[in-house]
Amino acid sequence: MKGNNQLCTLLKLCLLSMLAFGTAKAQIQIVGAPSMKALDDSPNRLQVFMLHTLNPASVTLRFAGTSTGKLYRYTTKAIEAEEVTTATYSDGMWTLTAPQLNCGYFVSGDGRLPQYYWISNYADYSLTVSAVTGKPSETSPCISMDLAVDAAIPPIPYNQPNGVPRRLDRGVRISYSDMEWDAEARLFRPSMKEVEVEASDDERTLVVSASLADAVYTIHGDRFTKELSLPFTAIATDELLTPKVEVYAFVDKLEDGSAIGDNTPEEGDASLVSAPFSVTLAAYGNEPSAANFVWRIYRTEEGAENSILVYNGTTTDFTFRQAGVYSILLQATNRTGTCTDEVLLENYYKVAESSLTIPNAFSPYGSPGVNDVFRVKHSSLVRFDGRIFDSWGKQIFRWTNPDEGWDGKYRGKMMPTGVYYYVIEAEGADGIKYKRKGDINILRPAHETPLEGNLPR
Repeated sequence: MKGNNQLCTLLKLCLLSMLAFGTAKAQIQIVGAPSMKALDDSPNRLQVFMLHTLNPASVTLRFAGTSTGKLYRYTTKAIEAEEVTTATYSDGMWTLTAPQLNCGYFVSGDGRLPQYYWISNYADYSLTVSAVTGKPSETSPCISMDLAVDAAIPPIPYNQPNGVPRRLDRGVRISYSDMEWDAEARLFRPSMKEVEVEASDDERTLVVSASLADAVYTIHGDRFTKELSLPFTAIATDELLTPKVEVYAFVDKLEDGSAIGDNTPEEGDASLVSAPFSVTLAAYGNEPSAANFVWRIYRTEEGAENSILVYNGTTTDFTFRQAGVYSILLQATNRTGTCTDEVLLENYYKVAESSLTIPNAFSPYGSPGVNDVFRVKHSSLVRFDGRIFDSWGKQIFRWTNPDEGWDGKYRGKMMPTGVYYYVIEAEGADGIKYKRKGDINILRPAHETPLEGNLPR
C-alpha cells in the first residue's frame, strides 16, 4: 500500500509538471519527472528548470519551435552549442527523449530570437546532510550563528547563454524559536522564524541570524525538496545559547516632574523641563541573554565618562536638579560579556535656567479659579520657602512647594482685604539663590461687601 501511495504521488507530480509547462501556449514541457521553474533570467532570455529523476531515460522534453529551426544543446555557452540530432519535430514542438541533463537547450534557425532553457537534475545535487551542530559565528559572533553539517552541500551550477557560470540559490530551509518586541506592551513575545539560507564557500556551513532566545535550529531540506515534494528527514541542533542582545529604553515622567510645553523631544531636540524633574528609567532586554544593564545620565557637553548617574539594573528613578542639556545612555551585555546593545537618547532633556516671578495682588473673593490664589511663577527651582505675614508681623501662612500658594485664609477663615507681606527664599537648578520681600494685596471686586470681623488670633 505504501508503494502504491508513493507511485500515485509521483504520477500526480508529473501531471502537475505537464500542466504547469505543457499548456497550448507553453514554450517547454517536461514529462516523466516532477519539475519546477527555478529561475527566470529575462535579460538573458534564460529559464532554469529543476527536475528530479534517478532515470533520465524516462524523461521527455518538448520545446516550442518551427520545422525550419533546429534544437541545440550547450554546456558552456550558446555559441558553442551542438545540434541535437535525436530530437524530432511534430505539431509545433521539438521532442527529445532520454535527454542529457544539467545543460542548456534552445531552438534556433526559425527566424526568431531563441529562448534558452537550462535543465538541472536535483538527483545530482541532493541535500544529504544527516547531522548539524551550531555555535556563534566566527565573523559576526554577536548577531549570527554558524550551523555546521556533516556532509557537503554541493552548489547547483548553470551557465548563461553568454558562458557566464552561475549558481542557483538552493534556499536551505531552517526554523527556530525566536522572540519579537512588542513596543505597545513593552515585552518580548515568543515567535517562530523560518528562513532560507545558502551554504558558505566551504559547502558545510550555514550562517543564520541568531535568535533572541536560546533555541534549537532545525533543517527541513531546501526549496527544491519542498516544491518537488521530495522526502527529507529534518535534523536539529541541540539547544544553543544565543549571544544576541537587544534592549529598549523607556523614560517615564513621574507625577512630581514638570515639563515646559510638549515633553516628547523630536529628533535632535531636547525636551525643555523645569527642575526638579523626576523620571523613571526602565530597560527591557531579551533575557536571559541580556543579563547586565547599565544606565548613564550625563551632561551632553561633558560626555558619558563624567556621568552624574551610573546605575546597574533595569529600573531606577532619577531627579534632574541642575540646569543643562542631558543625554541618557542604556547599555546591555550578554551572559558572557562578549556582546552589547545600547540605546542613546542624545540631548534628551534640557533643564531650564531658573526664574522666579511674584505677583503683587490676588482676589480670593472673586470668581472661583480666577486669580484666587497667591502663587508664584517659576522654573527650575530646587529649593523653595515662602511665608506670609500680616501687618503686625504675625506669620499666617507658609509653603515649600512653589506650585502651591496661599488661598487668603488663616485657620480656615478668609482674611480681610488689605496689605500683607511675603518673604520668599529659593534656589535654582543653575545655582542662583533668590531672596525676595514685598507686599501683596488682597482685592475684593467692587460689587462685593466688605468682610466683617477681626483677624483670627
